[in-house]
Amino acid sequence: MYSDLLLQKTEVYSGSGYEQISYTVQVYDEEHHVIETYHADGSYSGSTWDCCYKSSDTDRRGTTVNYLDYDRLGRTHSETVSAGDLILQNFTSYDNVGRVVQDTDHA
Repeated sequence: MYSDLLLQKTEVYSGSGYEQISYTVQVYDEEHHVIETYHADGSYSGSTWDCCYKSSDTDRRGTTVNYLDYDRLGRTHSETVSAGDLILQNFTSYDNVGRVVQDTDHA
Protein backbone atom coordinates (compact mmCIF):
# COMPACT_ATOMS: atom_id res chain seq x y z
CA MET A 1 0.00 0.00 0.00
CA TYR A 2 1.31 3.41 -0.98
CA SER A 3 1.02 6.29 1.50
CA ASP A 4 2.62 9.60 2.36
CA LEU A 5 2.73 11.09 5.85
CA LEU A 6 2.52 14.71 6.90
CA LEU A 7 3.33 15.82 10.44
CA GLN A 8 1.99 19.22 11.50
CA LYS A 9 3.17 20.58 14.86
CA THR A 10 2.01 23.61 16.80
CA GLU A 11 4.61 25.12 19.10
CA VAL A 12 4.71 28.13 21.42
CA TYR A 13 7.67 30.14 22.55
CA SER A 14 8.05 29.81 26.32
CA GLY A 15 10.66 32.53 26.78
CA SER A 16 13.57 30.14 26.73
CA GLY A 17 12.64 27.94 23.79
CA TYR A 18 9.79 26.39 21.83
CA GLU A 19 7.43 23.79 23.29
CA GLN A 20 5.12 21.58 21.28
CA ILE A 21 1.48 21.99 22.31
CA SER A 22 -0.25 19.96 19.61
CA TYR A 23 0.31 17.87 16.51
CA THR A 24 -1.49 15.92 13.80
CA VAL A 25 -0.23 13.20 11.50
CA GLN A 26 -2.04 12.87 8.18
CA VAL A 27 -1.79 9.79 5.96
CA TYR A 28 -2.38 10.21 2.21
CA ASP A 29 -3.24 7.55 -0.37
CA GLU A 30 -1.71 7.25 -3.83
CA GLU A 31 -4.25 9.75 -5.19
CA HIS A 32 -3.16 12.29 -2.53
CA HIS A 33 -6.41 12.07 -0.54
CA VAL A 34 -6.16 12.37 3.24
CA ILE A 35 -7.30 8.94 4.47
CA GLU A 36 -6.27 9.04 8.15
CA THR A 37 -5.55 11.78 10.68
CA TYR A 38 -4.09 11.08 14.11
CA HIS A 39 -4.38 13.84 16.71
CA ALA A 40 -2.21 14.63 19.75
CA ASP A 41 -5.08 13.79 22.12
CA GLY A 42 -5.13 10.21 20.79
CA SER A 43 -8.22 10.67 18.65
CA TYR A 44 -8.50 9.57 15.03
CA SER A 45 -10.43 10.70 11.97
CA GLY A 46 -10.44 9.14 8.53
CA SER A 47 -11.91 8.95 5.05
CA THR A 48 -12.36 6.25 2.44
CA TRP A 49 -12.37 6.80 -1.30
CA ASP A 50 -13.47 4.83 -4.32
CA CYS A 51 -11.96 5.49 -7.73
CA CYS A 52 -13.32 9.00 -8.10
CA TYR A 53 -15.21 10.23 -5.03
CA LYS A 54 -15.14 10.12 -1.25
CA SER A 55 -17.08 7.14 0.11
CA SER A 56 -17.10 8.02 3.82
CA ASP A 57 -15.79 10.28 6.58
CA THR A 58 -15.39 9.41 10.25
CA ASP A 59 -14.78 12.29 12.65
CA ARG A 60 -12.92 12.35 15.96
CA ARG A 61 -16.09 11.44 17.91
CA GLY A 62 -16.81 8.40 15.75
CA THR A 63 -19.64 9.90 13.69
CA THR A 64 -19.56 8.46 10.17
CA VAL A 65 -20.97 9.99 6.99
CA ASN A 66 -21.40 7.58 4.06
CA TYR A 67 -21.71 9.28 0.68
CA LEU A 68 -24.04 7.04 -1.32
CA ASP A 69 -24.73 8.80 -4.59
CA TYR A 70 -22.90 11.42 -6.67
CA ASP A 71 -24.00 13.10 -9.88
CA ARG A 72 -21.71 13.55 -12.91
CA LEU A 73 -20.56 16.93 -11.50
CA GLY A 74 -19.37 15.32 -8.26
CA ARG A 75 -22.16 16.62 -6.02
CA THR A 76 -23.65 14.31 -3.38
CA HIS A 77 -27.32 13.44 -3.76
CA SER A 78 -27.65 10.92 -0.96
CA GLU A 79 -25.79 10.33 2.29
CA THR A 80 -26.26 8.68 5.67
CA VAL A 81 -24.89 9.97 8.96
CA SER A 82 -24.49 7.44 11.77
CA ALA A 83 -23.46 7.83 15.39
CA GLY A 84 -23.99 4.81 17.58
CA ASP A 85 -27.54 3.56 17.01
CA LEU A 86 -28.71 6.82 15.39
CA ILE A 87 -28.90 7.06 11.60
CA LEU A 88 -29.89 10.11 9.54
CA GLN A 89 -30.46 10.00 5.78
CA ASN A 90 -30.09 13.13 3.67
CA PHE A 91 -31.18 13.68 0.07
CA THR A 92 -30.19 16.78 -1.93
CA SER A 93 -31.48 17.99 -5.31
CA TYR A 94 -29.91 20.70 -7.47
CA ASP A 95 -31.19 22.94 -10.27
CA ASN A 96 -29.45 23.33 -13.64
CA VAL A 97 -27.02 25.96 -12.33
CA GLY A 98 -26.00 23.95 -9.25
CA ARG A 99 -28.12 25.59 -6.55
CA VAL A 100 -29.66 23.39 -3.88
CA VAL A 101 -33.41 23.29 -4.52
CA GLN A 102 -34.31 20.55 -2.05
CA ASP A 103 -32.51 19.22 1.00
CA THR A 104 -34.43 16.55 2.90
CA ASP A 105 -33.38 14.88 6.15
CA HIS A 106 -35.04 11.61 7.12
CA ALA A 107 -34.38 10.59 10.70
